[in-house]
Amino acid sequence: AAQCDVILLSGGSSVGARDAVQRVVEQLGRLHLHGIAIKPGKPTIFGEVNGKPLIGLPGHPVAVYFIYTLFADPLLRCMLGEATPLPRPGYTARLASAIPSNHGREECVAVRLEQSEDGLVAYPVMSKSGLITQLSHADGYLQIPRDREGYAPGEAVTVTAL
Repeated sequence: AAQCDVILLSGGSSVGARDAVQRVVEQLGRLHLHGIAIKPGKPTIFGEVNGKPLIGLPGHPVAVYFIYTLFADPLLRCMLGEATPLPRPGYTARLASAIPSNHGREECVAVRLEQSEDGLVAYPVMSKSGLITQLSHADGYLQIPRDREGYAPGEAVTVTAL
């Protein structure tokens, strides 16, 4: 950590006996938080070691993608001197089917886009966060705010490009 500008860890941040990241961060530095209200990615860790920022990414590949995209990438870009990280391209699309969400946390949902006569249609790519094929079949993702119970079929949503 003394030779690094930032520390990114992957996995080991859940609650099992073998998940030691929280304990190690507390021993070596300062743990700011463990667990955030987002799905996938709840076991994310933020801390510091030797005054260097530390992000403990979840272990599942899809969760890693979203946590890296939402938190680590902006941090790294700011550390490199970019005043404001450039936003990823976004598209407006209508949902092909309902997406329920009642978790009390923000949810990121991968979607596949298809062009129709009426514009873009977003098809949810539903899968477990441990399966990277979810992202390989997607064109982008939408975010469901933490206090919203999902989206109805035909509802207009903003899709962020992967």
